Amino acid sequence: MSATPTLAGRGARLVAVLIDLVLVFAFGLFLMLATGALEDAEDYAGSWFLLRIPLLGIVSYLILNTWLLWRRGQTVGKLIMQIRIVSSRNEPAPLWKLLLLRAFFFLELYAIASPFLVLALLDQVLIFRQDRRCLHDIISDTQVVRLGG
Repeated sequence: MSATPTLAGRGARLVAVLIDLVLVFAFGLFLMLATGALEDAEDYAGSWFLLRIPLLGIVSYLILNTWLLWRRGQTVGKLIMQIRIVSSRNEPAPLWKLLLLRAFFFLELYAIASPFLVLALLDQVLIFRQDRRCLHDIISDTQVVRLGG
């Protein structure tokens, strides 16, 4: 990799996230239908339903993105937008950081904090810093760069 990578633009990152959200939502909906999570009205009354929906979202994210994250440092959205996740030293980021810190940890925190949107807002607002790193980038010591740049 080059010594000084070209950081991914904020717009490219936003479009990549939106692509990932649509795909994860659609695949998550498919998983809910396939597992029967939306079939019985009694399921809505129990607390298991409230846990099953975020878990199916996480499973859908992992099914769609784990291989790409492991092999290329990309989600489907990042692949389409020609950007990738690397360490702050511009080396391939370890899979455990990509899955545990960036993906699972923040998906869970978003699910927990979503009524207040505080964490999601704080995470995303930090992209306006000069280094364009969101909170999840800072915690996982990663950055998003353009391919070939």
